[in-house]
Amino acid sequence: MTHPNPEVPERAKRRSYSAKYKLEILADHEGLDRDGKGALLRREGLYVSLISEWRKQRDRGALEALAAKPGRAPVDPIERENSRLRQRVGRLEEELDTARRVIEVQGNSRRCWRSSPPTAPRRPAASRSDDRPIDRRVGTDGGYQGGSPWVRMRTR
Repeated sequence: MTHPNPEVPERAKRRSYSAKYKLEILADHEGLDRDGKGALLRREGLYVSLISEWRKQRDRGALEALAAKPGRAPVDPIERENSRLRQRVGRLEEELDTARRVIEVQGNSRRCWRSSPPTAPRRPAASRSDDRPIDRRVGTDGGYQGGSPWVRMRTR
């Protein structure tokens, strides 16, 4: 006779039962008398509360739902391809609308520039005898003195 391991496992594992097992136990449990029900529960290591909960699930139809395969229902490959193509067409239509708006704005801006009045002619830049342009910024030698070049610096 083997003795059970006296050590307690580090972490208890929650037991789960398949829908088929639950239905079998319920069928067996309902066909037994009081003593037979107790023996069934001891043999399977179950509690009466589990049986009553499973009975409620069965009456609600939840066990049939649990018997189905877990996860998503398989998708038809043609339907998957159609969905992918619909998404792509939608994305491309959005890009086309954006491109049309850009072209329309560009066309409007060209018409706007064509219809604008002519601008005044620009003055020719003044020059020195050594062909360097005149620097109108602050300073006597024409060099940049720091700070903003367009603000006159105070002298003491």
